[in-house]
Amino acid sequence: MATSAPYSLTRCRKLFLEPATPRHRQYEALRAFFVEGLPSAEAARRFGYSSGAFRVLCHAFRRGQVPDFFTTDHPGPKKQPKKSRAREQIVALRKRNYSAYEISRSGDAWDCDNGFGSRRQV
Repeated sequence: MATSAPYSLTRCRKLFLEPATPRHRQYEALRAFFVEGLPSAEAARRFGYSSGAFRVLCHAFRRGQVPDFFTTDHPGPKKQPKKSRAREQIVALRKRNYSAYEISRSGDAWDCDNGFGSRRQV
């Protein structure tokens, strides 16, 4: 059984030592200060903060004012297909110069079963 090529350790280390996003940079700077015990000035310099800005970041972190670093996405549908179909139909009618009043009275856009109160929701 063949083994896959090993990851480049320098590339993996670079991920932690040179964070790409501001949130990741905040996390690594705070981790270096609180966990590794790096002096405040050194942690600030290493991650591109002025010493004052890093003190403010630490203060906000201690008070719980820094947003969560590890958030999870909420699963579920991102679109509402029935309303999307109605919107497409409404746009088509508007392109034919129907007024909003004419569209709501005609019912053409409501052929797809949107459920109760859908006219107000679209």
